[in-house]
Formats: sequence, structure tokens, C-alpha cells
Amino acid sequence: MSEHQDILVGVGRNGRKQISLKRVALGQRALQRAAAGYVFTMVALVAVPRVAIGLPQAAMLGLVYGLIGLLFIMAIAVVLMTVRLMIALGRNAVLASFLAIGMLIPLVGVLLVASVDGRASRLLRQRGVKVGLLGVPVDELHKLIRGACPKCGYDIRGLTAAVCPECGAAQFYQAGQVHTPAA
Repeated sequence: MSEHQDILVGVGRNGRKQISLKRVALGQRALQRAAAGYVFTMVALVAVPRVAIGLPQAAMLGLVYGLIGLLFIMAIAVVLMTVRLMIALGRNAVLASFLAIGMLIPLVGVLLVASVDGRASRLLRQRGVKVGLLGVPVDELHKLIRGACPKCGYDIRGLTAAVCPECGAAQFYQAGQVHTPAA
């Protein structure tokens, strides 16, 4: 199945700009994981001084400074993944970069991440893809590849039957493309 192409959908005014749903799904997964890492690091930064009371002062400072460094790295990762997802969703790269600068304002950053993530989730759910807490599960990614059965991922290119031989899902053929009924 190495010759499969990502499913493209039109976005923007009149749907002229084509975006890859698989790229959106992978970008959303990366953003959600980076945001979870940021939150986890922030919780660790608050909890460590309370938990590690018996450590020598030098060790405590080293641990706290290490967590601050990790928090900074995670913040950069969240900004970069947000820009990547905005571009995958069809935003102009320059506009996405300017919005990333606005993420330095704490509340603006949270609202922007929530907005971009929500837009990606809506787009993917409209196409019948399950979106979980940390993005699209790996076993759902096959729904975003042209030429794969949307239910099980079996390569259905070139089939003449109206049913997937692997899972039995009904397929509808129109103009050389495979469409499945809405679930």
C-alpha cells in the first residue's frame, strides 16, 4: 500500500485550497502530545520542591533548573506544532508565524491552541474519523488514505466487487473513486 495517496479536501473560500487530512491528523497528534508534555512539566515543576524536601540545596536547584529548561523546550514545541497544524489546515505560513508570536501572551496562546485543535477535530470528525484525547488513534489513520477501505484499511484499489473482501464493508463506486455511506 505504499502507492496510496492522502485524501485531500477543499478548504477556504470556495474550497479551492486542497489540504491533506492525514497531515492534519498527524499535526494534531503532535500538538496534543506537546501540550500534554508542557502541562506535565509544569505540574512537575510545582510538585518537585514539595516532594523532594530532603535533597541538598544544589541538587534541588539543579532539578528545578532542569525542569525550567524542559518547560521552555516544551513551550517552543507547542508553538511550533501549532504553526505546523495551522499550515496543515490551510492557513498562510506567514499569518501562522505572526499568530505564533502572539502565543507569547499566555491567554492568547491557550485560546489559539484550543481554536486550532478544535478546527482540526471538527474537520476530521466530519470525514468520519474518531478523534480521541491525544488525537487520531493509529488504527484510524487508514481512513485518511485514498485506496484503502475506510473501515479496516484493506487495499481496495482495483476491486470490482461492491464489498470489501477483508471486513465486508459496503463500498460505492462513483467515477473511479470509492465512497462509503455515512456512518
